[in-house]
Amino acid sequence: MHTLPAKGERSNKKNFPIPTLSKELMAVTDADRLDAMGAIGIARAFTY
Repeated sequence: MHTLPAKGERSNKKNFPIPTLSKELMAVTDADRLDAMGAIGIARAFTY
């Protein structure tokens, strides 16, 4: 069985670079995430 190291034990910059996203792509990603949450999820988010 293989295990992955804890998040604090590895460097994202070194091993897994995080790509920079354009503003347009970030907006589309946010819209996709909201769509995936559905109406119930969005209503729950507003209650917090």
